[in-house]
Amino acid sequence: MLDIEYLRGRGQEIESHLKENFDNAEFLPCTKIDQFLGRNAVELALKASGLNDREDLVNFVLQPARAKRIFLILLYMSEEKEKLSFLANFLKQKLTDASLPVKKSQLGSIFTSNNDRTLFCKYQHMVTSPEFGKDKFRSKLHTDTILPYLKSYNPSGRGFFGEVSRMDIHPSHIPEDVRLTLGGTASIAVKTANNHDQIARFFEQEATALERLKNHNSPNLVQPIAAYEYKNQKCLVFPWAHGGDLYKFWEAYQEKTVDLEWIISQFTGLCSVLNDLHKINCRHGDLKPDNILWYRDKDGLGTLKIADLGLAAFHIKDTGNRRGIQTMTPTGTARYEPPETAENKTGERSRMYDIWSMGCIMLELLIWLTQGIYAVDKLGTVTDYFWKRDDKSHRYEIHPEVRKSIEELYKHEAVQGNQTYSDLLTLVTNGLLVVSLQSDANQGAHRYEASKLYEQMLVIDNNYQGNGSVQPSQARSMTGRHRQERHSQNQASQLYDVWQSTSHNQFAAQFLSLVGWDNVRPDSNLALNNLCARCSSINTTPLFSSTLPVEIQANCDLCSMLSIALDKQGIAWLEGVRIQQKDGAIGVLDAPYLLSVYSEPGQSVPHGARLGLPQLPDQGGTGQFLLLKEWARVCSLEHEKCRSGKDQIVKAMPTRLISVQEPVHLLDSSSIDPTDYIALSHCWGMLTEDQKFCTYKRNITQLRTKIDTDRLPKTFRDAIVVTRGMGIQYLWIDSLCIIQDDDIDWEQEAGKMEQVFSGAYCTISATAAKSSLDGFLSDRSPRPYVHLDTKDGRLWICPAIDDFRQDVDAAEISTRGWVLQERLLSRRTIHFTSNQVYWECGEGVCCETLGHLENPRAALTSDANFPSSVLKFYRDGRQMLIQDLHERYTRLNLTVSTDRSVAILGLETRLARALETQTAYGLFDTYFARGLLWKRGQESSMPIIPYQEDKRVPSWSWFHRKGVIEYMDLKYDRVDWMSGNFNNPFTTRQHGGSRQQATSETPKCSHVLKAKAKSIKTDDTSLSEHIVFDDEKFDLDKVKCVTIGSDKIGGGRIHVLLITVFGAPEENKYKRVGVMSLRPTSVDGEGLWVDIY
Repeated sequence: MLDIEYLRGRGQEIESHLKENFDNAEFLPCTKIDQFLGRNAVELALKASGLNDREDLVNFVLQPARAKRIFLILLYMSEEKEKLSFLANFLKQKLTDASLPVKKSQLGSIFTSNNDRTLFCKYQHMVTSPEFGKDKFRSKLHTDTILPYLKSYNPSGRGFFGEVSRMDIHPSHIPEDVRLTLGGTASIAVKTANNHDQIARFFEQEATALERLKNHNSPNLVQPIAAYEYKNQKCLVFPWAHGGDLYKFWEAYQEKTVDLEWIISQFTGLCSVLNDLHKINCRHGDLKPDNILWYRDKDGLGTLKIADLGLAAFHIKDTGNRRGIQTMTPTGTARYEPPETAENKTGERSRMYDIWSMGCIMLELLIWLTQGIYAVDKLGTVTDYFWKRDDKSHRYEIHPEVRKSIEELYKHEAVQGNQTYSDLLTLVTNGLLVVSLQSDANQGAHRYEASKLYEQMLVIDNNYQGNGSVQPSQARSMTGRHRQERHSQNQASQLYDVWQSTSHNQFAAQFLSLVGWDNVRPDSNLALNNLCARCSSINTTPLFSSTLPVEIQANCDLCSMLSIALDKQGIAWLEGVRIQQKDGAIGVLDAPYLLSVYSEPGQSVPHGARLGLPQLPDQGGTGQFLLLKEWARVCSLEHEKCRSGKDQIVKAMPTRLISVQEPVHLLDSSSIDPTDYIALSHCWGMLTEDQKFCTYKRNITQLRTKIDTDRLPKTFRDAIVVTRGMGIQYLWIDSLCIIQDDDIDWEQEAGKMEQVFSGAYCTISATAAKSSLDGFLSDRSPRPYVHLDTKDGRLWICPAIDDFRQDVDAAEISTRGWVLQERLLSRRTIHFTSNQVYWECGEGVCCETLGHLENPRAALTSDANFPSSVLKFYRDGRQMLIQDLHERYTRLNLTVSTDRSVAILGLETRLARALETQTAYGLFDTYFARGLLWKRGQESSMPIIPYQEDKRVPSWSWFHRKGVIEYMDLKYDRVDWMSGNFNNPFTTRQHGGSRQQATSETPKCSHVLKAKAKSIKTDDTSLSEHIVFDDEKFDLDKVKCVTIGSDKIGGGRIHVLLITVFGAPEENKYKRVGVMSLRPTSVDGEGLWVDIY
C-alpha cells in the first residue's frame, strides 16, 4: 500500500541535511548518506512504495558500493509520486553508484518520463560531491559536480603555475588524518592551473610528482590530498597553511622570543626532505621562503613544510651525469637560482640547484636571527642574485654584497657567542653557497650534495645546547624593491585587525613634565605590597623569565595580578607557558598583553618598561583636560595629515551651534565668524518623549535665549564640560542643532554631516554611554598597582588596560549606523570609554595611560582625510573600498529604518568627491554596473523599507531594503561590463559621450533604470539553485533578467539582475527581485527594453 506522506517526509528529512556550498549549490555531506540507510529504514521506504518483501532490492541498496546513492535520489524525487519502484530497473540494467554520474541517454530504459530523467540527472550531483583523498589521488570531475567547498576566499597568491585559494571544505569530504593535521579546522588550499596550453604539462608533472610522493611520511613535506580536473580547470588540493610562509614566520616573530631549538629541528627536517627527494632522483627546482609553508598549530609554533613542487622533476638517471640533455622545466624564482643557470637558462639543471637555493634561505635565516627582518630586506634591495659574474675574468663568484653580509655575520657578537649560529654559517659558506659543483671541482671547496647537507644539519641539531629562547633584532623598517615585491604577493585588500601597543615615551615625558609627576604619582601607601620570595627578589626590569613560574603564590599581590589577567584572557596558569616583556608590557606569546610596567620620569627608561600613568586622572578634572589639550596641540602642530585648512573650516561650519558659555544657548553660525567647534557622537537610546531633549519648532526661540542645563541629559552636560575644559566655545549636538520636527530642516542638515564632522576641531564620542541619559564622565574603579624598587629605579606594575578593540570597536555605540560616517569623517575623535579615554587621529590611537596603539586596519577609521590614506590598502581597485564600506554599514543598527539612505550620505558624498564621480541611491557613477550586483547576505532577510512617496528609493538600490548585503564575488578586471544592456541613470554627460567633472553634491540620477530584459530558459531546473532573491521568491517563468556583466574567460558565466513586472502589464514597469550568475545559453537571445523602478 502506497504511503506518499511517509516518502515525502523522508525526502524532507534528506533536504534538511543538505549543505549549501560557496556557489549556492546544495549537496548531501557523505557522512549523512548512511544515516538514511539502515536496513529497517530501507525496508520501510520500499514498503511505503508498495514494494513489500523485495529482499533483492534491499540487498541492492545496502551491499557495499551498490545503490545507496541511487536509493536516496529516488527517495528525494518521491515528493508527489513514489519513484523507488524504478530501483528495480537500475538493478536490471546493472547501473550502480559506481555508474554515477550517468548521462540522460542512459536512463531511457529506466524512467518512462523525460522529467524524471532530468530530475535524476540533476539530483545525482547532490549526493556525489567528491570525497578528496579517499580512493584514487587523481580524478576527472563531471562538469556539473557540486564541490563540497563551503566558503571561498580571494586568491592568496599567484605564480607561474596559477593561483592558490583558500577554501573551507565540509570536514567529512577530506580524510580524518588530514583534518587532524589541520588542527581540527577544515580549510584547504586549492591550486588552480593557469588556463594555458603549456601549463597542462606542468600540471601533469606536478600531479605525477605529488602522487609519487603521497606516501612519503616526512613531517616537513606538504602532503597532497588530491588532484582533479573540473570543467576547464586543473586543480591540486593541499592542507591550508594558516601561518603563511617562512617569510610570514619571520615577520610574526620579528619582535617575539622564538625557540631556537625548534628552528634548528625544522631546518634539519627540511634538509631531510631534500635528501629524500634527491635519493629518488627528484629535485624541487623552486626553493624560496615563499615555498616553505608555516603550518601553525594551536599549541605551539607548528611545522615548516616544503611545498609547491610545480617545477619538480623526476629523472630516471642522475641529472648531474646527463650532459647535453635538456631538462624541460622553467626556471624557479630568479633570486634563488644558482650561478650555473646563467650559462644555459633552458639547459640541464641538476639537483645541486636545490642546494644553492637552500643556502640562500639559510643565510637569510641567520641574518634574520642576528639582525632582523630589515637586514634581510636590505640585502634584497641591493642584490638581484646571491652571485655575480666578474667583468674581467667572466667567472662567477659570490655577490660582493652577499660576501659582505657573510663577513659581518662572522664578526657579529651573536655568531661569535653561539656555536649553533657559527656552525650554520660555516655550513652555508663552505658547502651551500659554493659556485663550484662536485663534478667541476678536482680540488678545493665544492657544493655539497643533499646527503652531506642533511648529515651536517643532524650534527648541528644533535650538538645544540641552549635555553631555547632567542629574539631577532628589533629592526623593523621595510623598504626597497624586494620588500615591495613581497607586499605585491600578499592577498589584495587584506587588512589585519590587530592592535599593537607601543610606548610613547617622548610624548609621555613632555606631558609628565607639564602636569608635574608629583601631581599624578601613585600613592605608595596604597600600593599592593604583599610579595612572595620570588617577586620580592626582583631587581631588574625583566620581571619574569621566559616562562611562567612553576606555581602561583596565592598570597603574592604580583602573582595574583598576573593570575587575574590570565583568567581574563582565558589562559590557564601552566608551567612552561611562554611569556614576554617588551616595551613596557608583559604578555603571553601571541595573546593580548596582561600587565603594564611603568618607570618614573627623570631617569633613563629601562628596557622592558615605559613612561606612563599607573593611575588615571580624575574624570573631568584639570589633569584630564590638560592631557586632552596636549593631544590636540601635538596633533595640530605635528600631524600634517590631520590638519584642516581655513578654507575647510569655512565650508564646514554647521547651520547652528551651541555656545557653552553662560548662559548656554543655541545660535545660528551665520551670526559669528568661522571658528572652532566640537561635535558630539552619541547613542540616543530608547527614550520616551519626556526623556528626550530636542530642538523643535515650538521651542527654538527659547533655546536661542537660554538652554536650561539642569534639564539636559547627562551626556549633553558632560559634553559641555569637556568642551569648556578644552577651551572651545562651541558645541554641535544633532538633537539640539537640527529642528527635529521640521522635515525640510532635518533633510538639509542630514545632508551636511560630511561638513559637520570633518570640519569639527574634534569629535567627542560618548562611547561609554548607552543612551543620552547615562553620561560618560562617570567615576572609574581605581587601577590596582604594585611598586618595586629595582637597580633600574622604581617600577609600577598594573593590569594592562589599553584595549581599544574591546573598549571602542566592540562598544554599543559602534553598532549604530550613524556612527560609522561620524567616525570616518572626523579628523580626530576623543573616545570616552568606561575604562579610559582614547585619542584617535591619523597617526594612530593615544591612550590615557600615555601608551600608543597602532593597527593597519585602523587606516579605515583613523584616516583624518578619509579616504585619501586608506585607498592604498585597496589594491584590488577603489570599488573594493566602496563594497567594504557598504557591507559593513548594512550590518549596523538604525532605530528608524528610513535613515538607511541618509545615515551614510555624508560618507558617500566624500567618497564621490575623492573618486571624482557622482553618487546616488548607494551607487557610484563610475562603478555603476558593479554596484548593481549586490545581493542579500546569507543570514539576512530583506524586507522593503516604507519610505514616503517623495523620498522613494528605486528597487535596484540596496537603500530600498533592510538587512545585510554582500556583493557578488567578482573580480573587477575579469568581467566585461555590458553597458549596452542598460542606460546608466547618472545623466551628466558631455556631447560625444565623455563624462563631465563630477559634481557629487548635486548628482543627476534618475530613479528609473532603463534596461534590456530577457527571458530565462526554464527547461534547466538547476538554475534556481544559483538565484539569490532579495526576499520574496519567484518562479523562473515570472522573472526576466538584465545582463550586467560577463566573464572575460571563454565559457564563463554572465551576471544578471533579476526583475519582475509590477502594476498593469501594459505599463511596462519592473522591479528588482534578486541576482544570479548563469551560462549565456540559459538566456533567450531577444530582449525588450523596460523601465525598472
